[in-house]
Amino acid sequence: MKFLIHLIAESEVGQQVQEIACLERKEHRLEDVGLTLREAKKLLGAIQLRMVEQQVEEYLETQRSCPHCGRARGLKGSHTVMFQTLFGNLELCSPRWNHCGCRANPAKTFSPLLGLLEGLPQVKRTVPNGHLPCAGEP
Repeated sequence: MKFLIHLIAESEVGQQVQEIACLERKEHRLEDVGLTLREAKKLLGAIQLRMVEQQVEEYLETQRSCPHCGRARGLKGSHTVMFQTLFGNLELCSPRWNHCGCRANPAKTFSPLLGLLEGLPQVKRTVPNGHLPCAGEP
């Protein structure tokens, strides 16, 4: 028997389906009934990761345009933020955008994700070895 576990994220843009896991049970033994603790932890970790990624992506999309003139802000660069959860540590891509030139601003750039998560003890800014570029970064 095969069990496919999917996460469906619905938003104003539409629906996105992501496969979380595929579990197989070939033998009919008592120890194969239901989930193992290891499988349950892995499933919860995968669900947490996908949910947080979707929420961060949606939040960042709302912050991309200048609230005053509506122009898209340019990407200056990005860094990784470590977000500690009950189901494991998540590495999140945190873009750094240029402020729009339509208004004077003391800072040239800003990181909207760090602004959102600022002050939370479970957030750490990191630059791990072998860091892969975030989406949209060269």
